[in-house]
Amino acid sequence: MGEETFLLLGIFIVYWGVNKKFGEYLVISLFATIGLNGFFKGIFQRPRPFLKPEFNDLRHVQVDN
Repeated sequence: MGEETFLLLGIFIVYWGVNKKFGEYLVISLFATIGLNGFFKGIFQRPRPFLKPEFNDLRHVQVDN
């Protein structure tokens, strides 16, 4: 429920039902966050850890009894 669709739905409910000024603030914050997230992903472009060749398995756990 943290995707943009659900967030926009919640923001519009706040805008129409609670406080228009606060709803506008939330919309601006959401779009700024989405834009900055894309901007920083483009700058850093680091691969996910599981895409690295030295990564074997996320569930590999060694237990000593």
